Amino acid sequence: MAPMSELLSREAIGPLVHLGLGIFFLVYFVISYALTRISAAHVILFLNLIPIPLLLCGALLAGAPEEA
Repeated sequence: MAPMSELLSREAIGPLVHLGLGIFFLVYFVISYALTRISAAHVILFLNLIPIPLLLCGALLAGAPEEA
């Protein structure tokens, strides 16, 4: 497997970091908002279910490998 520096160009690292941090803060905001509206037990239940549709969408749409 090639090193990460060979797979990503310098121009690609900035947008990837921006997207990663942007999604992180968006999810943090949504979780905080959800906690003000419903109980913590329900929020945690849905948070634990999030990876399942994300893995399915990644496998179906992007052709990502099923093994991680």
